[in-house]
Amino acid sequence: MINPVELLKAKVEKANYLLKKKKIGATIYIRKDAFFLRAYLPAKVNPDWKKTTQQWIPIGLKAENRNISKAKELAEQLGAERASQLFTWDPWLLKEEYQPPTKKKKSFLMKDLLPEFDKDYWRNPKKDRENKSHQAGYQHIKNYLQKLGSNRILNLKNVRDLAETYPQKSKSRMEIAKQYLRLAKFAEIDNLKEFTKWAIPTQQDYKPKKRKKLDDKDYFEFIKTIRDDSQWGWAIAAMFVYGCRTSEVWSLQPYEKKGRILGKMITIDKATEPDQWRTAFALEQDWARELNILDVQKELVIEELEDYDAAICKSVNDRFRKWLSRQCKSQEIKFKPYDLRHAYGRRTARKNISTVNAGKWMGHSPEMHGSTYQEEYGESDILEVAENLGL
Repeated sequence: MINPVELLKAKVEKANYLLKKKKIGATIYIRKDAFFLRAYLPAKVNPDWKKTTQQWIPIGLKAENRNISKAKELAEQLGAERASQLFTWDPWLLKEEYQPPTKKKKSFLMKDLLPEFDKDYWRNPKKDRENKSHQAGYQHIKNYLQKLGSNRILNLKNVRDLAETYPQKSKSRMEIAKQYLRLAKFAEIDNLKEFTKWAIPTQQDYKPKKRKKLDDKDYFEFIKTIRDDSQWGWAIAAMFVYGCRTSEVWSLQPYEKKGRILGKMITIDKATEPDQWRTAFALEQDWARELNILDVQKELVIEELEDYDAAICKSVNDRFRKWLSRQCKSQEIKFKPYDLRHAYGRRTARKNISTVNAGKWMGHSPEMHGSTYQEEYGESDILEVAENLGL
């Protein structure tokens, strides 16, 4: 990539070459970010054309590409006046020397920095103010940046003092280091190097706790505690015992036949249009009964294929996930609704149900089932099968 400064110099050299070729007797120079002309001229006081010396002439133009042609015109004008000895200093001295804009002294007060940081953040073409996910991401950053206080100065001491109000190696201390380093880089604070030397190791000190991998019994015990929620309790229980996708649970219709609990639902897969119903088997049957799966209470009811609306489903799914996230947080566990589908898939493998049947129950191909759920089949699953078989 061509350096802009070098490119400007090259263009000035070309202009001077053309001026010299025409024997203009004036040359363009760059001084202090401005264009000047240089030529042999008489003194400003008591001018005498027999006694000329090289003089600098300011022409009031900033040194940038768009002003080169104008500077060349002025050089040609100066050359013509010089050749005819009609040159006088007065008109040229009226041209004010270009003064680079004086930089305002930066304020590192948080109340001055945050509005500018906000503008800069949303200038990023990848960020959309109307996007809820982007809004949430920015709000997360802003929540930490507001902790220092609007009348405090952004510097290492103040940020380090703030960080030390949180436990060592905690997530909050890590976020303080991360978000204030982001702001410090934007503001180009003094001693940024020292700030970075503190912030990076502070971020690296944080090691998130490894969350316990839940097994089927963990899921079951947790879901029992929230099953009574009249809005969402049945849906989370149904996803667990049928392994259905979140959007499918709203069409799920459980029923009992020949002493077995089954369920039918619309298959809603991103790869295909929702155009068919499927039947699934509830695993485990005892869990389905204990969770009262036949007692249906759901936020959204889809009874026919024509009732399915992707936008409405997404809206309900989002609310459902937020509710589940709150329940998990209150009991210090973490999983997503889709984890229940994977748990169901592993159960079919442990029970030696064929990939053909299991795939039909779950609404995907036998190949998909084999590659996804049998790959997750691990040591604990093998031991459970062996125990059930008395091996």
